[in-house]
Amino acid sequence: MTLKIGLTGGIGSGKTTVSHVFHKLGIPVFNSDLHAKELLEDEETKRTIVKNFGEDILDIKQSINKHKLSKIIFSDKNQLRFINKLIHPLVTKEFKKWVLLQNTAYVIKEYALLFQSDSNRKLDKIILVQSPLDLRIQRVKKRDKKSIKEIKEVIKNQIKIKDILSKVDFIIHNNESRLLFSQIKSIHNQLSKNSSI
Repeated sequence: MTLKIGLTGGIGSGKTTVSHVFHKLGIPVFNSDLHAKELLEDEETKRTIVKNFGEDILDIKQSINKHKLSKIIFSDKNQLRFINKLIHPLVTKEFKKWVLLQNTAYVIKEYALLFQSDSNRKLDKIILVQSPLDLRIQRVKKRDKKSIKEIKEVIKNQIKIKDILSKVDFIIHNNESRLLFSQIKSIHNQLSKNSSI
């Protein structure tokens, strides 16, 4: 039986870096955030979004303007709920189909909104990637060219780490002073045994 492992953490914590290491170890990774962005281009989903936000949410190519959408939903909890309610079930459906195609001891589902979407309930184990707040802000500022205010808006809308600590099975500390690979390899070795989990 293939174990389904959730990988989550706040923005800038280093989830994608950790995912890349698991991938190099031969483990398939489902990037939920990437799939969610792709789903925004699905015609039916796009129509629903335009109906809610208006034609202004489209860019010059008639695609969803992701930057504009992001600014709206992270400053309006009702709109954030609307998008989450629309996208989460679609991502879950894609993940279920994807898992059936895999043939490894375990797979990784990387998702920033793992707990907000209740996806954690359908997974066997959860890995949390933790990183100091200042370091996370620096990373996102460099990566996404966002202002500190915009980054803090996103963080404010993400789940508080203290609220999920009791629900996770493994914690990876990505703080540049702890060896990342050795932490990941240790978890990989445990999960690869499968029957002992």
